[in-house]
Amino acid sequence: MSEDYWQIIWDWYGNGGTNHVAAFLKEYDLSNFDPKAPPPKTDGFWEIVDSNRAPEDAELADALDKLNNPDAVTINMVAEAAGGDFYDWLNDRRNNRQIPHRFETAGYIRVKRMMLQKMVYGKLEANVLQSMQKRNFLNEQELKPHRISNQRYHFRINNQCNR
Repeated sequence: MSEDYWQIIWDWYGNGGTNHVAAFLKEYDLSNFDPKAPPPKTDGFWEIVDSNRAPEDAELADALDKLNNPDAVTINMVAEAAGGDFYDWLNDRRNNRQIPHRFETAGYIRVKRMMLQKMVYGKLEANVLQSMQKRNFLNEQELKPHRISNQRYHFRINNQCNR
């Protein structure tokens, strides 16, 4: 843009440009406009969203893709599928608090399997519990879902409330 761009615009407005703008807006069809509708998710929107994501989110998504996005998965399964630096990141104890948040961002929730004392992550979908039981990640006695809000689930496992 040149330095005199805005001066040119203001001169155009002063010489009848505002009348042209008003005529354009008067003729513009807004019958399909819904002021309550969310704005479209453009490529620019997703660029902004992605710029705020941690690099581990992308690496987790890649590892889950390698596993064909299973209904249930353990950290060890993801670590082995990922390899490299992300394998080290997942196995570093300093990251233990971040891992559940990364899985939640990827659409998985944490479920503790009582028998093996290890974490299983399942997709946040209506049929995930049945799928996890079919694949022997959980037996029927271990898991009873308890919904506490729109997106967050706690699970009652053997009468203990776990996240």
